[in-house]
Order: sequence, then structure tokens, then C-alpha cells
Amino acid sequence: MSDFPKVLEAIWSMQNSDINVVGVHMGYDWNQVCDEISTSCFCAEDGDGAFTVYYDKNKDYSSSVIINEIMHAIFSHHPGVKSLQIIN
Repeated sequence: MSDFPKVLEAIWSMQNSDINVVGVHMGYDWNQVCDEISTSCFCAEDGDGAFTVYYDKNKDYSSSVIINEIMHAIFSHHPGVKSLQIIN
């Protein structure tokens, strides 16, 4: 086997709109989730294209209670995932 350096790693990712999909599944309105994402700035900086969210069961991911509930639900339904990239 080659001694080539291992520079790649598996990365869990989801589209930004998947936050809305999960929110609707949890009983929230699509537009309400969009507004919460926008007002809490739960998104990448312009031009970045993605941002990383790290799992912490005791952490608030956002200033929005709704976004926190959605992110906690996503991580609780995907045990073992310690971080994910949200792609804009």
C-alpha cells in the first residue's frame, strides 16, 4: 500500500433548505423557518457556500429557539454525526 498521506475525510452535509424540510416535518411553517434562518443569521457568509455546525447536546446553535430545536432533532436522529456542513 502506498504511503500517500490521508488528506480526505468523510463529511456529512445537507442543503440549507433541508432545515426547512425538517422544520415542516416538526410542524413549523416553511416561511417561518426561512424567517428564523434569516433573522438569526444561521447561514454562511456571502460567497462561502457552506458552513459547519458541530454537535453539542447542550449547545444553542442559533439565537432562534426554532433553529435550535431543528438542529437538535437532526443530530438526535443521526447518532454518531459530530459535525455537518450546511450548503447554501
